[in-house]
Amino acid sequence: MSRSSKFDRVVVGRVVINVIEQPSSMTAEAAFVDTTTGATHGQTTCRSWSVATNAKLRELLDLMSLDLEATHFADGPETASTIAGGGLNSVPQGLGEHFGANEDDIPQG
Repeated sequence: MSRSSKFDRVVVGRVVINVIEQPSSMTAEAAFVDTTTGATHGQTTCRSWSVATNAKLRELLDLMSLDLEATHFADGPETASTIAGGGLNSVPQGLGEHFGANEDDIPQG
């Protein structure tokens, strides 16, 4: 017997990113949603991410660092070209080396 679901989307509601502890982790909590009625029919958690998602996360973390530098440094943030040329991602024991650099280091959930 074939059954249909009561939802048509899985929508991320909260993301927790921890790049301070090693191995780094990113956990998303999501709901099963019927977009016609707005009703939620349950939830799920995910801790395993694609290479593309990890790349976008590294990009997001770099951009967030630029925003923070603009706020806290009188001479402004690093430039995007500095980051692309090895700025934030090349700092020893930094974010880029640990988060998503080795899929074996990412907790699977």
